[in-house]
Amino acid sequence: MTDRVTDRFPTFVQLGQVDAFRMIYWASVVEWAETGYENILRAVGHPIKEFLDADWDTPVVQAIIDYRRPLRLGDAVEVATELVAVGNRSFRTETRIIAADGSVSVSILRTMVATRRDGGPAPLPDWIKALAPPKAEEPA
Repeated sequence: MTDRVTDRFPTFVQLGQVDAFRMIYWASVVEWAETGYENILRAVGHPIKEFLDADWDTPVVQAIIDYRRPLRLGDAVEVATELVAVGNRSFRTETRIIAADGSVSVSILRTMVATRRDGGPAPLPDWIKALAPPKAEEPA
């Protein structure tokens, strides 16, 4: 996760995030992904509240959650979110939930698109396009 706009924060699995088996409820990790995304926006000078006054928005249109190993009540984790792709109208973030031993417990890939509040597509603002990760060099 280098050369990309990234946010990292420590947290732990809380009581309100688990099911009756004391394992993380499947949707709880989505809140961590959203927090990482909002932290990135704030870090680049465009906090989420700025979107409330705009005539466009970036709703999530796809979320893919890959559970690789269980998370249980009290487990300490690090949440790492990064911007992994930016196009003309959409962008993608990836969030990894990293266990204390360094392994990835969950990954969340989210795609967001630019839309106008009154309906229809909108172009992504230039400041979001500027956050695009560097393109991989073509092999020689």
